[in-house]
Amino acid sequence: MKYNYRTRVGDLVIIKIAGVRKLKFIAKVVGYNPLEVIIQEEGKYANYLREREWQLLEEETSLFQNLETRYPLLADHKAEGSPIVYALKCLGIKGDNFYEAVPPDKPKSVN
Repeated sequence: MKYNYRTRVGDLVIIKIAGVRKLKFIAKVVGYNPLEVIIQEEGKYANYLREREWQLLEEETSLFQNLETRYPLLADHKAEGSPIVYALKCLGIKGDNFYEAVPPDKPKSVN
């Protein structure tokens, strides 16, 4: 199946790292051909992927990059106990801690 997603420098993608169970990561594309991503711009995990195998998760990336399907993707992963985590400064993180990407509260009707 072909999924619709982008891998330009600066795009956010979802990856799985070999040997890391249950967690999926939001990564930032920093190079192309071959595809290079990081899970942290600077700090303890900045060079983590240089020594590890990782896999781009095409379906999750496609859903995450689409604002209409991002909420259900995050909600499903939270409910399944397989969280998507991130530690990127571009997403507002300072320090070396990873945080779970949780869906925002659903808007409440005012009617």
